[in-house]
Amino acid sequence: AQENECGDIGNEGAKTSMEDQQSIIQYYEKDLREKMQADRLYPKNVTVEEMADMEWNNLLKLASLRNGGNQLPHDPIPTQFELLLFSSCPRAVAVLASYPRSGNSLMRTLYEHTTLRVTGSDMQGGLAKHDLVGEMAVTTNKVQFVKTHYPERRGTPPFQASRAVLLVRNPFDAIDSFFNLMMTGTHTTSISNDIREKTTQVWEEFVLKEIRVWKKFHLYWLNQDIPLLLIRYEDLIRRPDRVMERVIQFVLEIQRMGSFFGERIDRCIREQEEIERLGSYKPRS
Repeated sequence: AQENECGDIGNEGAKTSMEDQQSIIQYYEKDLREKMQADRLYPKNVTVEEMADMEWNNLLKLASLRNGGNQLPHDPIPTQFELLLFSSCPRAVAVLASYPRSGNSLMRTLYEHTTLRVTGSDMQGGLAKHDLVGEMAVTTNKVQFVKTHYPERRGTPPFQASRAVLLVRNPFDAIDSFFNLMMTGTHTTSISNDIREKTTQVWEEFVLKEIRVWKKFHLYWLNQDIPLLLIRYEDLIRRPDRVMERVIQFVLEIQRMGSFFGERIDRCIREQEEIERLGSYKPRS
């Protein structure tokens, strides 16, 4: 009987110890949740840039908790409402080079949504109204990745580039889309069949001129003595997740892609059902 009593006492003690341990864990998790919730409250008079920086640090904390197998204290901010950061670059910027109408704006938007970093541009092309706010930003104290159509056209004064992503689209599709842009003055509207018939000669002359420009443009970048990543527009449309994983790793010079950017790509790209929802504007058909 004494052994049973001792055994019961021992079991009761172990049970109490486990309950104490669970209560400590629960207290810690509750305290952590409250602290994380408090960190999400913006103080008065905070700037948008400071808010974006706070959101980025919060994302890093959530990623650390997730990697440690811990329960997240709250869901991340929906990707469409996340704020972007202007961010300095420790070396000359990477450029996103493409002939016009080759998917440059789409890639910039995917890059911004995934990294939460503003992309730059060496020209003022009217894309600010489509939420690409880095127009004319090319300096390393503001951006890391800069759009350019050079040498097809020159935007800002020359600037240094350390590496380049060359985005290539089938010239038949790119030139046709560029013709629509020139004729309508918009990124989304196509000319009617009636106008197409009336401008047949203009179209033929345009194609003969632009196919030479298209060839010269790509030869220029293929002959540059800097690291180059060649991406096909058609691949960007079919598998934006895989393409952007390569682009981010190349632009940011990441040796090994960890779980953080993998999770970002899942949330910002793979979870979207239609490619049209990923871009800055609905593409021309």
